[in-house]
Amino acid sequence: MRRREQAIPPDVREEFLRLTAQALESLSRGRIEVSRATQSMAPQFVGGERLAWCRLEAAPRRGDLLLYLQRPGPIVHRLLGRAADGSWRTKGDHRPLCDLLTVPDRDVLGRIVAFERDGAVWSLEGRGARGYARAAALLSRAGDLGYRAAGLGDAVLRRALFFLGERARGEILRRPAWWAQRLSQRALHGLLFGACHARLAALPFPESPDE
Repeated sequence: MRRREQAIPPDVREEFLRLTAQALESLSRGRIEVSRATQSMAPQFVGGERLAWCRLEAAPRRGDLLLYLQRPGPIVHRLLGRAADGSWRTKGDHRPLCDLLTVPDRDVLGRIVAFERDGAVWSLEGRGARGYARAAALLSRAGDLGYRAAGLGDAVLRRALFFLGERARGEILRRPAWWAQRLSQRALHGLLFGACHARLAALPFPESPDE
């Protein structure tokens, strides 16, 4: 008989997040591993990658991959720009919309500078990587706006079909808009990622002196 997993009590989860935040905030650089649970940054990160990060020495730039603290824990998403209140607007490349919550400066831990996947180490520094990051941010922002416009279009179509005595089924415009956004990110990654990013011999910031 399969054992039933017990849910983690909210107070235990909050304490875990608090201790995680304290541990990360005490560091100026380090490594983290990408979760396989959401794949919100696909196709660049699909889960299992090791990321090297460092503290910000200056204001982040559009396209940077920010590491920040937000429930349910540390998150890595792409920076799209400033929000009206001065906080940072972020988005996962594989998400249809910008993140609901913006990120204040105090919650930003740093930015990703390199990552390792399947034995290959890629740098996110340099002119080529910066150009790629800006292009990915542009596609992400355009995809967000397109998805929102498609949602409004769906609402108009449903109302029009209702008056005509018809019933609209599913997302007429939003689903194609999301697929278009995902395909554009995949095309960018497949065509330009390797050409824009340099390979490294090893992942920066060893976890121990012997590594």
